[in-house]
Amino acid sequence: MPTSLSYYGVSDFCFSNFKAFLALQQPDGFIPRSFGTKPFGRNQHFKPFLAQIAVLGSQQKGGSYEWLRASYYEGLKKYLDRWFAYDGDKNGLPVWDSSDASGMDNQLSRAGRQGSYFCEGTDLACYLYRELECMAFIAGELGKSADKADFQARAVALAKTINDVLWDERDGFYYDRNEKTGQPIRVKSVAGFIPLWAGIAPPEKAKRLVQEHLTNPKEFWLKYPVASYAATEADYFQGTRGGCNWRGTSWVSANYMIMHGLLRYGFKDVARNLAYRNLEMALERNPTTREYYNADTGSGNGMDPFWGWSSLAYVMPLDVETGYDPTELVPHIRPLLAHDLGVVGPDKIVGDAATLPSPGLKAQDRHATVSFSGGMSAKLYSKEVAESLSGVLTYNYVGEDSTYPVGFVRASPDPQPWHKTFWTRDGGTFLRELVKWGYTEQARRVASCMMQLVGKNHEGYYAFPRYFESRIPRSGEELDGTSAIIIGMTMLERSLPPQNTVKAEIYRFLHADSSPVKFIEYRLKNRPLLSGEGEFGGGMKVNGPYYNVVQNQLSALALRAYADMEEDAGDKAAAQEAWTNADQLSSNILKYLVGKDGAWIWCIDPKTMKSDDAILNSVTNQGFGGINGVLSMYADVSGLEPARTDKELYAVSLQTFQKLYNTPARKRQFDTYGIWTQFDRVMGGAGASPSYGMGYATQDMLLFDNLTMASKALEFLAQDTFHPVDGYALHRQSPYYFYERMYSPEAIGKVEMAEGCGALNLVNVAEPLKLARVMIGIDDSDPATLRLIPRVPSEWNGFEAKDWPVLTRHGTVTINLSYKREADGVHFHFESAETIKSVVVRLPAGNGWKYYNKADTDHFDLTQPN
Repeated sequence: MPTSLSYYGVSDFCFSNFKAFLALQQPDGFIPRSFGTKPFGRNQHFKPFLAQIAVLGSQQKGGSYEWLRASYYEGLKKYLDRWFAYDGDKNGLPVWDSSDASGMDNQLSRAGRQGSYFCEGTDLACYLYRELECMAFIAGELGKSADKADFQARAVALAKTINDVLWDERDGFYYDRNEKTGQPIRVKSVAGFIPLWAGIAPPEKAKRLVQEHLTNPKEFWLKYPVASYAATEADYFQGTRGGCNWRGTSWVSANYMIMHGLLRYGFKDVARNLAYRNLEMALERNPTTREYYNADTGSGNGMDPFWGWSSLAYVMPLDVETGYDPTELVPHIRPLLAHDLGVVGPDKIVGDAATLPSPGLKAQDRHATVSFSGGMSAKLYSKEVAESLSGVLTYNYVGEDSTYPVGFVRASPDPQPWHKTFWTRDGGTFLRELVKWGYTEQARRVASCMMQLVGKNHEGYYAFPRYFESRIPRSGEELDGTSAIIIGMTMLERSLPPQNTVKAEIYRFLHADSSPVKFIEYRLKNRPLLSGEGEFGGGMKVNGPYYNVVQNQLSALALRAYADMEEDAGDKAAAQEAWTNADQLSSNILKYLVGKDGAWIWCIDPKTMKSDDAILNSVTNQGFGGINGVLSMYADVSGLEPARTDKELYAVSLQTFQKLYNTPARKRQFDTYGIWTQFDRVMGGAGASPSYGMGYATQDMLLFDNLTMASKALEFLAQDTFHPVDGYALHRQSPYYFYERMYSPEAIGKVEMAEGCGALNLVNVAEPLKLARVMIGIDDSDPATLRLIPRVPSEWNGFEAKDWPVLTRHGTVTINLSYKREADGVHFHFESAETIKSVVVRLPAGNGWKYYNKADTDHFDLTQPN
């Protein structure tokens, strides 16, 4: 019960339980197993879990153990010594009073009736091993070094005895031993798997246990495992014959321990299978939680309802996917249900996880939230988006003046690679998301930091470098970073009220003759396209300047965004010049960077204006998913309906997408797993990221209105974020954090699965945030008309979006949206804090779409029948 309650953040039961039983301790250390009006168990010593309960409770209360010092510590020592007094033959293995005392009530063939005292139980020895480990830790915390060393030595000796005496090499199983006869008790009980949980089985023994017995459908692996007795035992049976049955039925308490043992030894797939079968057994096969279950049918037996250990079935899948284990020695206790899912009691849920206050943010702050619905992946993605944004603001974003200026955003958290740098392209994309998600104060600080750090280049223009370090101002010629920042800054400037000082500061910065915009326009004089180097030039590890399609598209969009800002400010001449330059650049992109096959060309040589096959087929360029960014970036400035507003760009982007998809290895892996691999050769052709790989591709799927493909991609993105492929050693503080390098199952054993920049890498959070926005479908690219273009993946059924800022002719207002796909059709609701001049909604209708229009409105309720 203390373990179950820890998931809700309840620790008091640990202390009340502990103190109540210690108060009953007799001079020889004996503590009765029970107290109250019923006499059962009073002559049996308290099960060997008291030290573990003390640790579980203390870790939930800040890790202080001083409360044990005065009297409880000595009581624990006496209690533990009393257990070893039950070792009659002094071989180091105490005995159970009976099967009843073991908790496996009717396993008489292994542990006998009450008062038998012959069974040197494998389970008992493992529990005592963990008690000794906990006592060693407690002793260390209290400064009792001699005791600590003694407990550690005893634990090591006990583990050796278990393996030497209780392991049967012929059968590959841990059998109990009869102390009176000295012979093994050849009964295959679920107790034989407890060494996995205790962590004392050598790997080769663990492998035999799992492969020969645990997963053997003729023994323990029935439809709802784990059977408490092997089905081969003579007294095995399912159901109940009066009282509890441990001769074959499935008990969640034992299954929970075995699951964590499987995870400890790397059998994650088996653990996951066990976890989800137990969840099905408890949640779907029975109307109420039961004490134990029929391992063949899943039907409940015993107490009805039962709120003890069986509730662990509901958290077993979470533990598998997150790697969380409150039964570890000195665990980091996280109230998983209360913190991660918003559950404060077995039947009470408070709000959606994605809308709960995020760590590092003030509770009274109101920002945009979204909660997707329609299955586990929808819930996961909602949580991943919320947690990752919060994580960046906690660990990457600098909110107080220090070595770094306020508003500096690290590429990744300390101590991950590049944690001392602020990359301009990534910073521009994150600034964009801060604005769109309503984090105005943080966006203002990021923009101010950028303006503070950028210097003038040798041509006299403010132009951004690849990245900033510390407080040192720098300039450069990173046009993709410069363009991304222009887009983010214009978004922020247009969203702020007229009197805001940062609005004026941004306008002066971008409007000045030495501005980054003027630098782009200067570079376009006498040139058809903009050249660049590096990742969005010729490509990673390709030297020299090239005309790159993604970089030129981003710069064209930056000019359009700037033109919109100037039009708002009333400078028609500046706006027109920027639009003209943008139109010419877009025209040249189509003229020079479209191949004979109708797809985008990654880059061309500025001298020859032709592509070089050696460059296009270099290791880092072949199949590079970043080229999907041409269309996905379009949505940053020009809206969410490219098929309506730019048919030619849409057509070339679709051809490019199909060309990449039809690469055999990518097609096979996407169709099988849902991963859009980022390269054909890098990472063995079996890797991706939430940005240039999965991010751009999935955004394009949505913009193409291919909701079936998008659903498959989002399933992988959500699930693989939560539980990466087996064997991937990923380090992060939350299983909901997006991370840079994702791997296909085909990568296992074939490539080194390195973390790269790791969790909360900035651009790999920004693009999944944008992906959520594209699904919601808020298009305020034209402040005169708010267009709502929701795109819900085919396997999801809707969303709730609250407090989203939108740009109108009269300033920024907040709106709420809801979309629900039900049996009778789609139900859509829109409401605004203020009246909006024109609202257009697009909803699915048959095999197409239907548009609804409403003028001067602050709400819109629609039902589109199937």
